Amino acid sequence: MSVINAFGNKISEIKDMWDIPEVGTYLTKTLTRQLKHLGAKSPSEFSEILKADSKAETTDEYEQRAHDRIKQWGLTTAVALQERAETMFREIRPYVTGPKILDYGCGNGGIGARLKNIGHDVSLADVYKCSTLPQDMPFELLSNDPLKNKYDTALLLTVLHHSDTPIETLKHAADSIKDDGRLVIIESVYGVSKGSELAKLSKNNQLCAASFIDHFANRMIIDPNFKINVPCNFQTPKDWQATFEDLELEMVKTVDLGIDLPAFPEHHHLYVLEKNFTSKT
Repeated sequence: MSVINAFGNKISEIKDMWDIPEVGTYLTKTLTRQLKHLGAKSPSEFSEILKADSKAETTDEYEQRAHDRIKQWGLTTAVALQERAETMFREIRPYVTGPKILDYGCGNGGIGARLKNIGHDVSLADVYKCSTLPQDMPFELLSNDPLKNKYDTALLLTVLHHSDTPIETLKHAADSIKDDGRLVIIESVYGVSKGSELAKLSKNNQLCAASFIDHFANRMIIDPNFKINVPCNFQTPKDWQATFEDLELEMVKTVDLGIDLPAFPEHHHLYVLEKNFTSKT
């Protein structure tokens, strides 16, 4: 059985992904590296155990088993999360402009806090309030209410593929910036042709592998106490570019960031966008 994501792509069930030879081999290597980075004493053995667990009848059963394993093995995620926030902060910092910043889909607020520390006026927003969110920064729950023309820069850092309606989410974030503002986006992508082991897989198998990795990272590592939405709404870099053009967002910079840190081995692209008024004049 499979599901169809928001872009019409078929996503296999977790328990079926390992049976695709090319994907299974890739996931075994990748999951082993993830577990080693998180402090596993026997990463290869633990990877095989999690592979067996993923064959559970339901995804909920698999997730519960994986949570229990990670707790039993004493794997810690705090350092990995700090590393990831620091890496993304360095990646976006050159492109953040203006004093008023919106971290749209802020998660635990780690990147917003770093921007605040260098002098920006940062607001946080997400669909849920993380328990470790900084208490000294304004926060609002995201809804369909407009955030019109308030911010100089809006950040969407690995946010869009978690939205059930990624295009509407992108539009909502774009409406939040001033006419001369910008969007800074980091997205997990598939369909890459160079720069990582992922590129050696076929396009469809890249999507399959990315879906497993995203699920494992967000449901087992980032916040196991909250079921982060994982509809696997990935696009290729080319398709994201077309989406931005359709919404009259001008891409002023794109950077292929390659694979994220070992604990979160997704292939990232960075996009810097501005509202395009040329076609309206």
